[in-house]
Amino acid sequence: MENVYNELFIARQKSLQFAISEHDEQSGSRIGGYAPAYFDDEKIAEHDLQEYVYYISIGADLLPNILGSEISIFIPKDFRAYNRNCAYPHFPLKCIMHTPSLRGKNEAICNKYIMSKQLVSKGINNDIEEVEDVDNPDEILLEPIYGNKIGGTPALLQDEQSYYTELEKDKYVFVMQFDESSYLRNQVVGNEPFNHGIIYFFGRFEDCNLVDFIGGFWQN
Repeated sequence: MENVYNELFIARQKSLQFAISEHDEQSGSRIGGYAPAYFDDEKIAEHDLQEYVYYISIGADLLPNILGSEISIFIPKDFRAYNRNCAYPHFPLKCIMHTPSLRGKNEAICNKYIMSKQLVSKGINNDIEEVEDVDNPDEILLEPIYGNKIGGTPALLQDEQSYYTELEKDKYVFVMQFDESSYLRNQVVGNEPFNHGIIYFFGRFEDCNLVDFIGGFWQN
């Protein structure tokens, strides 16, 4: 695990890329539909999730650095809440570490607008690709790859320092991005939650283990 950690989060020359499967799973990394059963009515109240809906869970199948836990991500039901507060420390996503849990049946936080599917690894690959400079076709640029990935370097749609100034100040590092262009055809009913954007997640590590995980910002 230490070698993988060094590749993804220290050298950052590689990233673990992942995709949405055609199939669903009751455990492990997944998206949409019912939240893990861990989030019963008591946990919903404890974490103030009454105005939130389930989005994604990341398990050890994609991120082994979470010590037997899972991370479940919830987004506000009201788009305006995270449209006007799109970056840390005001970005209102809730990312909660918990014991591994099968899908539950709690309707209160069920995401009925994103069809439930499994998230699957596409392997660890180089995180940098060669891109032609549109302003100077004879020049080749090296840029981080887009898509869903863990580790490496965030592929920003808007490279503005203001997005990550506060994250760096509080010693958060890039962990993962989810790219809404990866949804399956007809998987989302209505508008995509982040308007076909990319959501960037950050965290803190101790002894190669992820101990804190937050939503950093989103762009489109």
